[in-house]
Amino acid sequence: MAQQIVLLGVDHRRAPVEVREELTFTREQALELLPRLVEIGGVQEALLLATCNRTEFYLAYQGESPVASILESLRTLRRHARALHEDCLRFVELDDRAAWHLFRVTAGIDSQILGDTHIVTQVKQAHRTAFEAGTLGPTLDRMVTESLRASKRTRRETAIGKGAASVGAAVLRSIRHAFPDLTQVRTLVLGGGEAGRDIAYHLSKVHLASRTFAARNPEQAAHMAREFQGCTAEWEQVRDRLADIDVLVAATSARLEILDRDSVQRFTAGRHQQLLIVDAGIPRNVDPAVAELSQVRLMNLDALDLEQEQALSARRKEVPRVEAILVQELSRWSRWRLRRSAGHHPANRDELREASGFIDQNAVANLVA
Repeated sequence: MAQQIVLLGVDHRRAPVEVREELTFTREQALELLPRLVEIGGVQEALLLATCNRTEFYLAYQGESPVASILESLRTLRRHARALHEDCLRFVELDDRAAWHLFRVTAGIDSQILGDTHIVTQVKQAHRTAFEAGTLGPTLDRMVTESLRASKRTRRETAIGKGAASVGAAVLRSIRHAFPDLTQVRTLVLGGGEAGRDIAYHLSKVHLASRTFAARNPEQAAHMAREFQGCTAEWEQVRDRLADIDVLVAATSARLEILDRDSVQRFTAGRHQQLLIVDAGIPRNVDPAVAELSQVRLMNLDALDLEQEQALSARRKEVPRVEAILVQELSRWSRWRLRRSAGHHPANRDELREASGFIDQNAVANLVA
């Protein structure tokens, strides 16, 4: 019986941020979850792509579809996740349609911010995590590798990645709209990861009154302060800074207790000008109830998406060219699957791993510059 691929996922097109965040997984959680998935009957390979815009499970299997069993397993872990309810707008794709979806995602044309380059790193990380979890076999390994190759080609041959349309660019535009004189704006960025660095990079392009960085890891904050000409604040002092900054940008991977409604209300009491809080995290970093406070204006990722229209218009014109390239690259992938289907099928997971011919991880990292 031929091996098949199934994609089970939820993304920004089908669910708002408050639903997506209930089904997010850290790298450590993925390392624990993926081996459990390949214990489900028929599942031979598993990969999890979890970003701020999507949670997608790619599974290679033989026999009956494992989707119902996967959902049942996930519900034991995330009982209250609305994305797992029967009436949620999840999506399921099979075989080449699953591959086509991944190719589009990796190329950035299925991102909330069209042409977003961060997805490439996230796909690489998903590939590495599946490898480390022992759930990456030849089919998913080759599919991810080909998607990265295709993405590199689209960025070389089209303008899909040109222009400022990242989350950091959207944050900067939002600040420009809120404050006519940027030289008077004092900013504080929380988070030293990729999103935080992108935001810091864009803020460093303009002259601000101050740029302050804070992270749970103080070394990350110190590095960002050096790189982007700012200063640091200790994590425990973040709430104290709410009284004397104009913009707070939160870009971490967890809900922050320091930004609950009561704390923000207490530390912003008496402000004469609204504090702009931009929540660029998934799960959301800021208590949504903060939006009820008169002295605060709260924006999240979905609101930032509305700020993109001008920057994205040029990229939209490139989508047909990108898709033409992806069609060519998907054909390469399909031919590989047909050749493999006509040959030997490993009988068990150990033999599958031995036969996989995994690409060296450094080579994968170099597929997209």
